[in-house]
Amino acid sequence: MERGHARVVRFVMALLIGVAAVSGCGSGAGKSPVAKVSGKVTFDGQAVTGGTISLFPTGAAKATEAGKAGICLIQSDGSFKASTYGEFDGAIIGKHQVMYSPPSVETPVVPEGGHAQAPPPSPYDGLVAKETQVEVKAGENSINIELVKGATPTAGPGTPTAGPGTPAAAHGK
Repeated sequence: MERGHARVVRFVMALLIGVAAVSGCGSGAGKSPVAKVSGKVTFDGQAVTGGTISLFPTGAAKATEAGKAGICLIQSDGSFKASTYGEFDGAIIGKHQVMYSPPSVETPVVPEGGHAQAPPPSPYDGLVAKETQVEVKAGENSINIELVKGATPTAGPGTPTAGPGTPAAAHGK
């Protein structure tokens, strides 16, 4: 009787594992569909050589329901590829607010007995995306982003911003 019970338990466990594998339990649940996004970031016609572009989905009434932001690390040639749930998987399909963050500047090493100095400013401090909104569509997307000095960027008619280059979603509005 004990052997029969063990076989039934193994069969039920195998059945549950099989159902979970087929139904995708835990894989992709709650994830919005993404599409590949790549492009180039420029300032005054030249490639921007560092920093990050963040793509904040704006498709829902509340920022917390819109979805996870796509993060784009800018390479030394100005190119980028978006990553949302995994490396270079893309960004959520729909409209996004665009935000640029300049690269961090390393603090210089202070020699013994010396005085600490402020790190030099990044050449990209104060830059914002000229167009604060982009749309990601199904398939491959090539999105080029032009940066401008901290002037109020254009977002198109009726698109509110929370300040130069800062999407309202970043402020929880």
